[in-house]
Amino acid sequence: MSAAEWVNALSWIDRVAGAVWIALTLLMLCAARWLRDDGGRFWNSSSKPILALIIVVWLYPLYSLGFSSLWLGLLGNLVVFATAAWALRSAGTRSRRAALALAPTPLWLTAASGYIGLQLIAT
Repeated sequence: MSAAEWVNALSWIDRVAGAVWIALTLLMLCAARWLRDDGGRFWNSSSKPILALIIVVWLYPLYSLGFSSLWLGLLGNLVVFATAAWALRSAGTRSRRAALALAPTPLWLTAASGYIGLQLIAT
């Protein structure tokens, strides 16, 4: 299959991306809740990387110039991936359940980045 055919076969990614990010954000919030400290503080040293991840995710449309550039989109995915790795590592030291809640984020980013890469090859 050519890159263009792969892009066509994976075009469903564009249609589900918004819903996927909402679901992933809900999982991020669950992970942060599971990392609350003994004082009940929601955002503490363990969960702040998750807050950073949520911010980076929801600012993505701004720094990718409204999804207008595939290259910026790919670069944005790398930034989100690095932030997700930091959050996952931080959460994993305190709670397996919180880390598992964050694990789908890099998986989705891998699929989305592959899709963007195929679009770049096809153009």
